[in-house]
Amino acid sequence: MLRNVSLRAAGYMGRTLQASDMQIHLYAFSVEIALRILIQMSLYLFIAFFLGLFWQTLTVILTLVVWRTIAGGSQFKVFARCLILSGIIVASLVYLSLPVWSGSVTYSLILFTLIAGIYAIYRWVPGGFMRKFTRNSQQRTRQKHKALLLLFLCTTLSFLLEYYGYRLYSQGLIVGIIGGMFLLSPLGFRLLAFIDRTLDSIGRGVQRC
Repeated sequence: MLRNVSLRAAGYMGRTLQASDMQIHLYAFSVEIALRILIQMSLYLFIAFFLGLFWQTLTVILTLVVWRTIAGGSQFKVFARCLILSGIIVASLVYLSLPVWSGSVTYSLILFTLIAGIYAIYRWVPGGFMRKFTRNSQQRTRQKHKALLLLFLCTTLSFLLEYYGYRLYSQGLIVGIIGGMFLLSPLGFRLLAFIDRTLDSIGRGVQRC
């Protein structure tokens, strides 16, 4: 359903802008991703609101979404899986961000995130779906620069939030970046691919029965 809506929207945009077939496919992909993110965010924030975790969840989700939009990362093949299992990932990240860490722990994690993030950007950005649309070295270098800028902004903002006593939000930023780095890493790709293969095999078994 989402794909059909995306293709229709992309077709309309393509006719309006007189775009090529390749550009229309890019539009369709972008629209589909945007719709998925909108649906996921709305559902997760709706649940978080009733649990009294709205702002913490919003901090984690926005950080994760912006990071993945720029850096890329692994994802599930089927939207239903993405909706449910990404919800579990987001809930886990929010849970990790809830305990009030000491200042020394938070500052240490900020430093770790900065160093690990620079390494991750150098090695793996752009990753996953972003790699399909950045095929030459100049485009990939630009994505690395954007990811570095985002990393510096997030770690600086997290430092300032921690310094002025907004600890839950500083922790949410850091946890969101760390989660994004994990999904960008080879281990993140292997884990999600393993889950996809396992669910595919279970589905085939159910169909045979």
